[in-house]
Order: sequence, then structure tokens, then C-alpha cells
Amino acid sequence: MNEIIKAVKNLLSEKRIITLAIDGMSAAGKSTLANELSKRFDSNVFHMDDFFLTGELRTPQRLKQVGGNVDYVRFKDEVLEKIKLNEPFSYRAYSCVSGEFSKREVMPKKFNIVEGAYSLHPTLLKFYDYKIMIK
Repeated sequence: MNEIIKAVKNLLSEKRIITLAIDGMSAAGKSTLANELSKRFDSNVFHMDDFFLTGELRTPQRLKQVGGNVDYVRFKDEVLEKIKLNEPFSYRAYSCVSGEFSKREVMPKKFNIVEGAYSLHPTLLKFYDYKIMIK
């Protein structure tokens, strides 16, 4: 944890906005680490669980892909692209339980944390300043 805190402090002193991703297996501690970091640093935390595929996008072909159950295109468009603008924005969080979207409002912060399985999907890597894989 100390190594991560030191890296975050260094990045915060060097960059205008930073985005950190935490990926790993189920119950590996991704959310716990994100929560600990958000207690130490003023940050936004984004959960990949809010970006599971909706029913109409769940095709056999899509689900065969690595990370195919996550709508990484919507995540990129609604969150990662917006973080860079350093302006308030909103995104749609999907609930697998209700099958409905809810609107989440985001105020810009210098430090942004993305946590969840497939947050390090290859199409998203270029958006992150620091990457963590928990095993």
C-alpha cells in the first residue's frame, strides 16, 4: 500500500488529472483498495459493476470475448473521455438486479479511481496513469 500511496502522490504533483485502475479477480480486494485510496485522497471512484452489458447487448459472440460482459465502450465514452475534460458530467449506471439505468453526477477531481473486473481491458489502457492488478 505504501508504494501505491507514494506513486499517487508523485503523479498528483506532476499531472493535472490522474486516473488509476484497479483490476483483479472477484473478491480480490479491488473495492477495498479503492475505498482506502479515496479516504486518503480527494477522488472520484468509478465501479465497473455499473457497466455490465445490458440484455440486448449480451450476444453469444460478445460473451465469448475477454471482458465481453462489460460495456467498455460505454464506459470509455461516458466516463474516461469525460474525465479528461475536467468538467462536471454524468453517466448512466446500469443495475443488473433491476435492469435499469440511474444517472450519476460527477464533479471533476484531480484523482480518479476505476475499480472492477476488466477495468484494464486493452481498449481502456491508454486512459490510465497508474494500473494495479490484484491477484
